[in-house]
Amino acid sequence: MNTQQSGKPIPVTTDDVDFTSYFEGIRESRVIRTAADGAGYASVMNQLENPKVGTPCALFANGQFRFEKGDVTLWCGINGHGKSLLVGQAMSQLMMKGERVFIMSLEMLPKFTFIRMMRQAFGHKLTAADAPQVKEWFRWAATKLVYFDKVGSVSPSEVLGVMAYVSQIYECKHVVIDNLMRVVSGEDDYNAQKNFVAQCCEVAMDFGVHVHLVHHVRKGEKETDEIGKFSIRGASSIADQAANIILIQRNLAKERKREDKNLTPDEDAQMADVTLNLAKHRNGDWQGRAPLWFCPQSTAYSTSAERTVPPLWNGDTDNLDEVPY
Repeated sequence: MNTQQSGKPIPVTTDDVDFTSYFEGIRESRVIRTAADGAGYASVMNQLENPKVGTPCALFANGQFRFEKGDVTLWCGINGHGKSLLVGQAMSQLMMKGERVFIMSLEMLPKFTFIRMMRQAFGHKLTAADAPQVKEWFRWAATKLVYFDKVGSVSPSEVLGVMAYVSQIYECKHVVIDNLMRVVSGEDDYNAQKNFVAQCCEVAMDFGVHVHLVHHVRKGEKETDEIGKFSIRGASSIADQAANIILIQRNLAKERKREDKNLTPDEDAQMADVTLNLAKHRNGDWQGRAPLWFCPQSTAYSTSAERTVPPLWNGDTDNLDEVPY
């Protein structure tokens, strides 16, 4: 593990490294085997003996969905339906389990990504009075969070190189790319989209990481229309290649009832604010919908109508060396 800047979340910028060199030739590690060499048998037995080796996604209360290494998950939804908030919360939950994550947010400056994650963790909107807690959060995140210190469009080859780099050098187990259209800008460039997602799958498999790819869906005639796999914007092969697809949709009908002051407490408890639809789960037995309730003060999501959220940080910084702040 690279220990540079171990006292704070580690920034990765395009000025430091020729990232494309880290992606070149990754397929050379692939080999042709026969059933006689034992590798296939060993891998099957390992899977049978350890069927639940991935990390559970805490946004699914039933525990039926896990982030497996070597997979790509598409997080898809309409603009403004909470994709980035939910992915940020999922990353905080993984960090709580001690897993190192890398976030490449190409639409938002890192400071705003941090503020969102801290608001969810602290349970309230941040002010200057939160400075001591902010400091402790950064100390806690120092060994768990790596981020890309640039916004705007980045070429597919550079993104792939960055993914390979943080997987090898910083030992990140989860890589977030937010979002696909900042990498492949042509909405109708289906070949470029297909090729990039295919290469994301290669990086995931070759380095044993889980790639989280945020993407948009097409709007229906009405924003309240239910979205599905075929709503995903761009090439159909995007959905074919990903191991998992999570569709995110706000309950706009419920929001309008609340705005009109027609929402009863029973309706609030029975109707989810947001639905996660696990529309594809290649290596699992379960697909289905999971209800979530939004917590306005923290902007976090709860799996219960009581809007309770498990801790998203614990302030444990005892394992750190002296830090610069």
